[in-house]
Amino acid sequence: MSTAYHTSTMIGNIEIGIDNNDGNEPEPERAPLPLHLLAMIISYLDDPADLARACQASRVLHYMCLPALYADVSLHSYDYIRYSEIDNRPEGSGGASPFSMGLNAIVTRNVTGYIKKFKAWGKWKEYDLEECAKVGRVPDSSMMLNLLVRAAVDRMPVLETFSWELDTKMLPNVWQGLAQRQTLSSLKVNFPNLRLPRLTTLVPPIQNLKSLHITNIDPLCYPDNISSLLLGSKKLEVLKLHWSPRMRDAREPSVNLHSYFGKIIAANYKMPLKHIAFHNLFAFNEDVFEKIIDPNLIESYTMISSMGGTDDAADIAFMDSTWKSAGPKAAPNLKMLRGDKVSKLHCNMIGKFRELESYYLVTGRKPIHCFTNSFAKNDGMVGLNGLCVGMMDWITNSDNSGGSNSGTSNSPGGTPQSTISTISSASCSIQNPQTPNTPASETHTLSQLGRDYLENIYKYHGTSLRHLLLMPQWRLSSEDLARLVRNCPNLEQVGLGLEVSNFNMLRLLIPFLPKLYAIRILDNVDDSTLTDSLSILGPGWSDEKVGDDILRMGNDTIMEASKRLLGSGPTQGRTKRDQNYSGDIPTLPQCTLQSKDIGGAQSRRHGVSNLVPRIKKSRGLTYVLIMLSLILFYLCGPHVSAFFSNSKAWKSHEFQNLLSTPDPSQSILTPSSKVDKKTPSLVPFTFAPLPLGSIKPRGWLQEQLRLMAEGMAGHEFDFYPIVQSSPWLGGTAEYSSLNEGFPYWFNGLVPLAYALDDVRLKAQIRNATRYVLTHQQASGWLGPEVTYDSSTLWARFPFFLGLMQLVEADSSFSPQVIPAMHNFVNLMHSLLLTRKITSEVWGRARYADMVLCLQWLYETYPENNAEVLMETMHRLKDHGLDWAGYYTHRNYIFDDLDTISNTAGDFPYVHAVNAAQGLKTGAVDYRFTRNTTLLQNSRNGVNWTFQFHGAASGTILGDERESGLSPTRGSELCTAVEAMFSMSYLYQVLGDNAFADQCELAAFNALPVAMTPDHWAHQYITQPNQPWSRPVQASGLFWNVGDYAQIYGLSPNYPCCTVNHPQGYPKFLSASFVRVGRDGLGHALLSPASVSTTLPDGTLVIVICDTNYPFESTLNYTIESTNPFTFHIRLPTWSLSTSPLMYLNDSSYTPPLPNPHSGMLGILLPRGSHTLILTLTPTLRIAPRANATIAIYNGPLLYALDVGEAITILPPSMAALTRASPSSPPTIKSSPLNPSPNTTIPHQAHDYLINNTLPWAIALDPDTLVFHAFNTSDPSPPANASLPNPIWAYHAPASFITAQGCPIAWPLDHGVPARVPLPGQRDCTGVWREVVLRPYGSLRVHMAELPVLRQQNRTWLGA
Repeated sequence: MSTAYHTSTMIGNIEIGIDNNDGNEPEPERAPLPLHLLAMIISYLDDPADLARACQASRVLHYMCLPALYADVSLHSYDYIRYSEIDNRPEGSGGASPFSMGLNAIVTRNVTGYIKKFKAWGKWKEYDLEECAKVGRVPDSSMMLNLLVRAAVDRMPVLETFSWELDTKMLPNVWQGLAQRQTLSSLKVNFPNLRLPRLTTLVPPIQNLKSLHITNIDPLCYPDNISSLLLGSKKLEVLKLHWSPRMRDAREPSVNLHSYFGKIIAANYKMPLKHIAFHNLFAFNEDVFEKIIDPNLIESYTMISSMGGTDDAADIAFMDSTWKSAGPKAAPNLKMLRGDKVSKLHCNMIGKFRELESYYLVTGRKPIHCFTNSFAKNDGMVGLNGLCVGMMDWITNSDNSGGSNSGTSNSPGGTPQSTISTISSASCSIQNPQTPNTPASETHTLSQLGRDYLENIYKYHGTSLRHLLLMPQWRLSSEDLARLVRNCPNLEQVGLGLEVSNFNMLRLLIPFLPKLYAIRILDNVDDSTLTDSLSILGPGWSDEKVGDDILRMGNDTIMEASKRLLGSGPTQGRTKRDQNYSGDIPTLPQCTLQSKDIGGAQSRRHGVSNLVPRIKKSRGLTYVLIMLSLILFYLCGPHVSAFFSNSKAWKSHEFQNLLSTPDPSQSILTPSSKVDKKTPSLVPFTFAPLPLGSIKPRGWLQEQLRLMAEGMAGHEFDFYPIVQSSPWLGGTAEYSSLNEGFPYWFNGLVPLAYALDDVRLKAQIRNATRYVLTHQQASGWLGPEVTYDSSTLWARFPFFLGLMQLVEADSSFSPQVIPAMHNFVNLMHSLLLTRKITSEVWGRARYADMVLCLQWLYETYPENNAEVLMETMHRLKDHGLDWAGYYTHRNYIFDDLDTISNTAGDFPYVHAVNAAQGLKTGAVDYRFTRNTTLLQNSRNGVNWTFQFHGAASGTILGDERESGLSPTRGSELCTAVEAMFSMSYLYQVLGDNAFADQCELAAFNALPVAMTPDHWAHQYITQPNQPWSRPVQASGLFWNVGDYAQIYGLSPNYPCCTVNHPQGYPKFLSASFVRVGRDGLGHALLSPASVSTTLPDGTLVIVICDTNYPFESTLNYTIESTNPFTFHIRLPTWSLSTSPLMYLNDSSYTPPLPNPHSGMLGILLPRGSHTLILTLTPTLRIAPRANATIAIYNGPLLYALDVGEAITILPPSMAALTRASPSSPPTIKSSPLNPSPNTTIPHQAHDYLINNTLPWAIALDPDTLVFHAFNTSDPSPPANASLPNPIWAYHAPASFITAQGCPIAWPLDHGVPARVPLPGQRDCTGVWREVVLRPYGSLRVHMAELPVLRQQNRTWLGA
């Protein structure tokens, strides 16, 4: 009689039923699992005990589980007999140790065909070792071991990974067996560290080997020779060499790299390595790796206890110093970098690489010195005692479960935009725990170094970084965490040290890193500060509370929580110096939470036990993940449930402020409490702008603004019809249907009026604003148009820029201005919903100007309209030109535009003023889209625009359309002021020093040269090579300007520059100082100015800068503050090659290194009054230009050939004015705002023709350039002495350059100098003589790009 039966077994937490019915009995009540589902379940089993039990359950499970059970075999050998803790009986069965019986089973049973991974590790006891060594024999026990292993290897047809981690030597027979395994791809071998003579093997190549890991190499312990293995294994991609720490500890330089790589060098062979790891390397650098490695293939570098760092002892520094200057070469495909040594050279090395995905700074030994200060302020630190006794290990050896770790430094333990030094009024030392031999300066150094590391990480790798491990000594503050979130948004794993007082910020960090699933809090095993701080979280660990609260979160939330881990406390068994460290990077950190960390084992037990039966998961890993997620839940406090249930509604006002106020170098206006929390925040500024009016001009800049107020800009409202009688003010005078004249003027006059506190100009602003706002249509439309649609938006953009500045400067306007702005935004929102703005090219090209204003409203005056503001930003972007797409290699026009037959389709992109405004579009869009690809597009736009169309003066060459690099083509004045605004904005958002350099270059060269010194006349087009200013034959010379475009006058060509140019210097002033984080202020655009502002932390700061920069290089600061704060000064790129001189409070002071990305140099100042003197060291710079010409600079000033000037004054000509006849006076039109307009053009207004009086067709010998700082009549005036006013008048700047020049044949074309004669066509037609070059901005006529001609057989004339 047959019997039907149903067997079951427990695998993990699942009972699996197997049907054994022979067909003669009725089916049991429980249906069997289909085999394919059973196979899927088995594939998830990773516990050998589970697999073994399943094998014993039934025949079916036996055959299904056996391959999985033997696929990965690990045999652990002990050199003593182990006894069971339960019954005190010896472990193992069959009369031998578990290791021996396991090896016997592999050799004698038919299971080796399943083995893919084999590992033998632990201790092997060798008898009569010394006696055998004396006679050159191997102990029998070791020989028998190797014979058995060889026999096992020969029976493993699918062997892929082999690990020999025993403390005895692997003999030649095993090496030979491995060489015959065609499937072997990964090999790990431990070399024993015994000094007794042993047989040395010349290891043969392994044909398909891809990964080789050798540990514990000691040249004095008879290691095997792996040189042939390295040379012959042509598929080797991973190489890990771990030397014994003995050589470094003993200061023994016995490692010779040629013994390993000499054959490779001799064969001129490059190893196809992708991953390299060296541990405890103590050898001279002989440039071996440059000869054997192809850097283009490298994907990861690991250097542990190698290459040296700041904490090296003096007796090893010499050896390590040979590596510091070299380091890994630039590797374009590098994804992971890991090391344990920190130094300035290593920090700079990070900049050689781009877009790392993993960066680890590991540490596993007690530091020589103790550095525990935060990057933030040093006051308020608590619980620092003992933090430096030891460091945490974070990295788990993924290929060595329970395996060994290594020597001296084997366990892991870093856009800030500005480096910080600390100054105390009482002492310059940082208050940190120090060893008796640790000077305060060293403490300062590592803090500085930590900042540099983080800065380079953010700059080069922030958006790509997924795994980040920092030094535990670098205790991050709340602001540091906020910067980490902003700069590394894609982090998945992070290990860091925290200020104890900021530990609670973890619960706020997690929601803003959506990919994060592992956090490691690095702390000291002997320090209870962290665990003590956890106790203040309260009794949240009870069983029922954990289980019930988590279950209420729902299944989806549990699954989300299970993806996140948090570990704190020590990782045990990972710091012994006599163990080997594999160097592998784990998927998850090893997290050990001791009972004291979470409130005790009792409080932990019930919550998990209550939860597990209701979570139907079979794998133990899931159990662990969920358990740790529960710990995270309660560690993060009561508000975490709000995050898990609705992460979009995260309510933390504190962390929102942190995200909006980066420190030390990223900041933004703190979001108003009126901001709707359901709307996303904007990306913070790197350097936040200050409100208009908080910065005032001084010195020559104040005089320039006063000249503007007394000149054309300040009187256009009085007489210039396009402003005085604008349709915006009820008149009819306008130069185009765009109605942009008045908005242009308004955008520039507001910052001018409030920079000077000019009562007359502010009255003009007040009257004009009142008229426009009181005539706003009921629909919300602003402007003179009776009918409107989305195609006429453009003129509103500059008007909104003016309104934004007006409210910043005078908040009394906000009750009238803010509602009017919101009413128009609502209308614009609906217009963009129904119609695109494709018919209006200017609005599409310049939409970023309006988005910038909407962002200001969004952050400061949202008025419960934030959602509409955000949607309108997106709609403007969707309807606007795709500047990001244009600034790509695929779409950007790199060709000479003059050679392209039809550029009409691309005209919006190549229109020079559009291009100047479009440069900032990517940064504007990035703030609300958070699309990081826009950042590179923005940099592409700037780089390519100035590379292919940039003028030496800092602006864009374009006579309407971009015009290449020809110095005879012009640059529009509108382009110069718009480029200045874009560059200053880009610096505030991205922090690239080059943007600020470009802004200064245009402000000190392109802008002043286009204006007469009294600011009553301007040029429409300025040529870099412009020996005269008079009517020319424009047709055929320029793309689309008139014959009078380059004369100086009120409206020499199109009137746009007349009304748009006033924004230049006022906006430059308003961007000159920026806020840096919550407690910092920075001088970004250098010039004489003062600032009074309150920082976000409540500190009132007043800074006065008296300087003649850019005409001199000394800046004198007087600083007062109510609290300690960090003062930053941007050092221009041209000054970074030399160290600046600095005096602080009348004492010589050595400043910290400036940030290489932003140029910002930061000094932490105590409260009170301070004086600071900074002297830069400009040098002559020669910049190559097109067709073998050069431009010459000193500091930010461009110097041009002085060709003299003869001026003819003419009556003013204004194209916008109507005349009854050519001889009759202009007619001034009236408007409701000006019913009785001034009918007289001011007597200061003129047109000018200027001719040269000195030769202009000159070639220079650059070797003869000599800079003269002052006029010879006054060889040494005092620093920052009063400058002439106007400073940009002819010969007013004191400095000049002399050189030897020679006349050459240089023809004319359309009345201007033709193309520069090419080399070979520059024959000297006269005699060499001394010529003079002066600041470009002071020369209305000039030659700025000069051909080079070396002196040969020269005839001299002059000194």
